[in-house]
Amino acid sequence: MGRRFAVIGAALAVAATLGTADVADATGPSWKIQPTPNPSGATISILSGVSCTAATACTAVGRYHPSSGTYVTLAERWNGSSWAIQSTPNPTGAKTSTLYGVSCTAATACTAVGRYHSNSGNYLTLAERWNGSSWKIQPTPNPVVATPAVSELFGVSCTAATACTAVGDYYNSSGTLVTLAERWNGSSWKIQPTP
Repeated sequence: MGRRFAVIGAALAVAATLGTADVADATGPSWKIQPTPNPSGATISILSGVSCTAATACTAVGRYHPSSGTYVTLAERWNGSSWAIQSTPNPTGAKTSTLYGVSCTAATACTAVGRYHSNSGNYLTLAERWNGSSWKIQPTPNPVVATPAVSELFGVSCTAATACTAVGDYYNSSGTLVTLAERWNGSSWKIQPTP
């Protein structure tokens, strides 16, 4: 107990000797809210992942709920001065579509991942690729072990346009939620075994 109070006392003494200017310098620049656009008619807009390749090049992804219909994918791009909505595709017949994570290796190369609710009642993995001018859906495999199937990707990291790893989860045949990893090699996504 005495040691904890001694550490707290030492920290307070250091803070007191720094002065307000030094404390401000020590903490660095402050966060500021940036205005972000919302799709026209959206009742809910959510951004859940972001990746930046420079101070003037960021991409954020998520989903939004239009005034009529269900959740659809959302992507926005920061150019150093403002955010702008990018058009994103949704799987044909999807009841809902969501992008959870994104990774960019260049302003013209981003990969986003998530899930969609198919018209057959399954939740399936979703990946989309930005090539500098448009987003396109990439086919992704799904472990088919439960009915209805539930597979989703929450995070992605890319080291090159031809090298990405995405992670998430799925329900196995015994109804247990287990890990899922998929790898992009530049031409296709493949499931990787995970412990």
